Amino acid sequence: MKKQILTTAAILVATFSLNAQALNPANCSKAAVLLTKKSLIKSNTNFEAQGQSVAMRNDVAFTSTYEITATTPAGATADIRITAMKTEAEIMGQEMSYDSQNPDDGNAEIGVEVKKVMKNVIKVTMDDKAIVIALKGNEKLEAMGNGVGGNLSKGEILDVFLKLNKTVNVNDTWTDSTITKEQKIVNNYTYKSFENGMATIEAISKMNVENKSENMGMAVYSKLEGKVVSTLIVDVKTLIIKKSEATTLMNGTAEMQGQTSPISVLTSTTTTVE
Repeated sequence: MKKQILTTAAILVATFSLNAQALNPANCSKAAVLLTKKSLIKSNTNFEAQGQSVAMRNDVAFTSTYEITATTPAGATADIRITAMKTEAEIMGQEMSYDSQNPDDGNAEIGVEVKKVMKNVIKVTMDDKAIVIALKGNEKLEAMGNGVGGNLSKGEILDVFLKLNKTVNVNDTWTDSTITKEQKIVNNYTYKSFENGMATIEAISKMNVENKSENMGMAVYSKLEGKVVSTLIVDVKTLIIKKSEATTLMNGTAEMQGQTSPISVLTSTTTTVE
């Protein structure tokens, strides 16, 4: 009898431990929450212009708030605001910078664009699974490029949450994809470990992107393919991505002023959410 009790207790403990480690789509936070997201994006681009090799560096640090309402059967909404931004760029020996905390010391042209972004509120409407169904106000961020706009897009989960379609446990692997007119992304995930309520996820993504952006006031059309290697720290109880670190390497071609040239982009991104 005693042995049976001990065996049952051991099974219950093991079951509880397994459940505590599981990442379940149903756990995606339903309560109203105010989150602060801090991101640092460092990008190095190499391309050719008029037969000359050009190296460009662009570093952007910004803080944003996500004011998310409680979820109802009809869904939820989120207001996203950029509250601080610092950008530094260098191309062909010319350096430019702007810091919203010290606006008088920065480049006036960049300052105009940063101020527009910071006045802008992104309005997001989601369903009851935090999938974006309507998005307004993200255009200004997308125009700045460099990933400042995050991964906000219709049909995708709000970018502070882990995208998940099934329950997974430690050592499980799974795949998902995003296909739009501009990009195709295939993500391969591995649930590496669990500690103190946090799951560590490794993601390796293959990307094909066609993009239109602006550089130094000129339109740039690019076609790129490459890989992203990411590590995500996820709160198991809410599926909020508390920290992510990613390295992206893309290669392809860029067309600017009617000229096409090879281009490579190396980007590192670190994000924390509190």
